[in-house]
Amino acid sequence: MKRLLLRFINDKKWRKAKIRYWLQDPFWGALDFFCHYLFRLLPLGVPAKIGAFLGPIAASLRFQKADKRADNNLKQLKPELSDQDREQLRHEMWRNVGRTMSEYSIADLLWKNGRVTVENSDYILKSREQGRPIIFVTAHLGNWEVISGYCIDNKLSILSLYQPERNRFVAKIAEISRQRIGTQTVAAGGNALRQMCRHLAGGGALWLAIDEYKNGQVWGPLLGREISSRASNAAYAVRLAQRFNAVIIPYRTERKPFSHFKVTFYEPLTVGNNAGDALKKLDRLIESWVLAHPEQWYMLHELRL
Repeated sequence: MKRLLLRFINDKKWRKAKIRYWLQDPFWGALDFFCHYLFRLLPLGVPAKIGAFLGPIAASLRFQKADKRADNNLKQLKPELSDQDREQLRHEMWRNVGRTMSEYSIADLLWKNGRVTVENSDYILKSREQGRPIIFVTAHLGNWEVISGYCIDNKLSILSLYQPERNRFVAKIAEISRQRIGTQTVAAGGNALRQMCRHLAGGGALWLAIDEYKNGQVWGPLLGREISSRASNAAYAVRLAQRFNAVIIPYRTERKPFSHFKVTFYEPLTVGNNAGDALKKLDRLIESWVLAHPEQWYMLHELRL
């Protein structure tokens, strides 16, 4: 007991980690669980309104460093805008974050209640007719999870790669939400690549976000940065497409008012022998989405420019 007390006093990093694990995470986790189940009792459009209200408040109280990072990123990504316009974009970004988090409680209901429209679904039908595996790639825009209902209704067996949340309570909420939707998931790391290969070989499809956050950085799009892409989700998508003769189908989710969404599928990409060109095409495409709607990009406050 004495040793633990001395370490608590002298080891700042260890003390901070223990306080976060045993006090801060349970407190915020209990609040998140309460809101999660409360929101399922409310009319479908109400949770997003509450989330939009709470998002900027959370930024000012809990995520001050992330808020400053988002401000710095917007100055570099949108230098042509005035300070007032960038401030408005940042404010809308946090409203979108709040909406997205609140919609975890009702993610399974959005598709069932006609809140999601889909464009260019013929790309999927043609790929399936050709008997080729499909790798869906996207970015964390709008609410990227809403596509799940469409895929399940169209009998697409999709395995989704995800990065586990640090907070064990938030991770549990995400797990519950995905179970309600009915998606198959695999956590990044470990034998994830083996599972993805097995799924593709069995005729299934994959889902990969290629703007993933890991090792303290958002790996895509590059946005002019010089970082290695060999271990990125985009690189995995390209290599898997080559190995299994799969097509890569990018899709973008755009948030509309009142928890409505438009999902747009883009022309399938066949990799062939030139993986480098495929990576560049994907990066340019995702970059164009991000720059068009930075306020809907969930990774804006995680990006290190």
